[in-house]
Amino acid sequence: MRTSDNGGVDYGYRRTADGKYFVDYGLKPDDKDWLWIGESDVATVFTTRKAALAAAATYGLGHRDGDGNDVLDDGYELAEVEWSDDDASVDFEDLAETSAVYVVRRKSDGKYAVDWGEGDAPCGWTDNRDLAVQSGSTDVDEMMAVARKFGFADDEGMKDGYQLVGVAWGETDGADGQTGSRR
Repeated sequence: MRTSDNGGVDYGYRRTADGKYFVDYGLKPDDKDWLWIGESDVATVFTTRKAALAAAATYGLGHRDGDGNDVLDDGYELAEVEWSDDDASVDFEDLAETSAVYVVRRKSDGKYAVDWGEGDAPCGWTDNRDLAVQSGSTDVDEMMAVARKFGFADDEGMKDGYQLVGVAWGETDGADGQTGSRR
């Protein structure tokens, strides 16, 4: 939930035994691409407590009680996760020359990753390259680090099903804008 012009609080699941946060980096809950990490900044979050509780059963972390209320199972709690959109990032509108902005692309449908860590998955997916570059980086190593952090890559490169691609940004000659890919 937004609490100011540039930040707010969302709700994620925390395991009470070790204080680790739940991360679902799959494309849907049925994928069961889940893990528990110590940092809340990449936790799977929901904008309201109600939405988080309603989704808990999908992940096997909760159930409906006898009164029909969504509740978490023993061993889990809802944690407030603060967020801010004050992150230091490249202002792509200020790029005077064409440059490559590196983004993650899903091979199965060609969609680009956006909004890293802002929804109920590690990222959203879009067909729109203009939106994708706003979630990308002009530094290929930085973008690889993001891909590794969210499970789309490992130390050997991008995982099967994903690519790191360079998208031309700035003044172009009308070409498709894609400059290359890293597998």
